[in-house]
Amino acid sequence: MNGSVSGDAIYVEKHIVKTNEYGLINLEIGNGTAISGKMDTIDWAVAQYFIQIEMAVDEVTYQLMGTTQLLSVPYALYAKTAGNCPPGEKGDAGVAGIQGTQGAKGDKGMKGDKGDKGDQGIQGVKGVPGNVSVSYTKIINDTLFVTLSDSTKINAGYVKGAKGDQGIQGVKGDTGIIGPKGDKGDKGNVGPMGPKGNVQTYGVNGTGMEELISSTFIKIPGLELIINLTDTATLNIFSTGDLQNPSSSRNGNDPMDVIIQIFKNGSAIPTIYQSRSMDSNDIWAIVNILTLPPGKYTIDVRGKNISKDYGSINAGKINSSSSLIIQVFY
Repeated sequence: MNGSVSGDAIYVEKHIVKTNEYGLINLEIGNGTAISGKMDTIDWAVAQYFIQIEMAVDEVTYQLMGTTQLLSVPYALYAKTAGNCPPGEKGDAGVAGIQGTQGAKGDKGMKGDKGDKGDQGIQGVKGVPGNVSVSYTKIINDTLFVTLSDSTKINAGYVKGAKGDQGIQGVKGDTGIIGPKGDKGDKGNVGPMGPKGNVQTYGVNGTGMEELISSTFIKIPGLELIINLTDTATLNIFSTGDLQNPSSSRNGNDPMDVIIQIFKNGSAIPTIYQSRSMDSNDIWAIVNILTLPPGKYTIDVRGKNISKDYGSINAGKINSSSSLIIQVFY
């Protein structure tokens, strides 16, 4: 990016890489597949430059990973042109800076190995006869000086041995304290909305029936649905309706029974029954939840006149307010 984090892109390249076992990647800028611009035509001397990294989310969408200024090393490319310029005149010597403060004294190093034995020194000066003894010795600039008891000073010669080997490296110091916690990063973008759930609802109303006179189950007019399941689904099946003005039942039996019948590809599967509780102006309500595999299903509501088992008894009228409702959950 030229000049700022929002400047024009003067060079764009693409890398296809895999992360290592720690989730990291290594990229070498300039060795990707160039998309626009040329790396070797950038004039590093005329402006500041920023690098922006984006990661592909899919084939057309990229996620911004960050933008930062390029410092120091990229400007070394400018040195390629310096060899073509004549050297300038030598500048005047600058004013000497003030002497810095003395640094803290370093820790004492470990004792080095013993040095090799030095060469034999030159023969000393012949001693003075009598009771003269050595009072003290002193080494100045690697030269031994001997002072005798009569104050005579003797230069005993160079006494410095060969330099010893360098001592072993000291133990590594403790790790420094942890720095202060960084500022909280910016809030991430809101993710895309997930797909809407797949729920389908079907329903029909009955057309009514003047009198249910059959002693076997027959379809109640209008209460039939045909459903094609493309996958395994859960069905919530509900049917309701009412029976008006039936004759009195006999021997404690009710005049009507209601079922929901299900056919798959033309073949009947287990029936859902309603308990017999419709002896006078009563309402039936059948609720069932079941899971069915893919296929074509015909679902209807059927009834029969139980009173026919006990003689000719009017089972009453089925109102047009009856209904069949099915919810399909994939």
